[in-house]
Amino acid sequence: MLSDPAQVLPPPGERWFGAGHGFALPAIAGPLGPRLAGHDSSLLPRAGDIARIAAIDFAAGKGMPAARGLPVYLRDDVVHRR
Repeated sequence: MLSDPAQVLPPPGERWFGAGHGFALPAIAGPLGPRLAGHDSSLLPRAGDIARIAAIDFAAGKGMPAARGLPVYLRDDVVHRR
């Protein structure tokens, strides 16, 4: 699951370990500060992992119509916005 790190922070005293490329970006790692214990860019999600998380959220009523789904890009320099 991808969340805005400024809105979803570990509770005080708790630290997270980041998995994936995103935690190397200052915009993501910065707001976490000392709450980010470290990260490993080689740990990447697989489609099956994402599907299992999505199934849990869908069962909890967090689904949405496919037409409302929009991609979220972490790297603005890779994406050309209109």
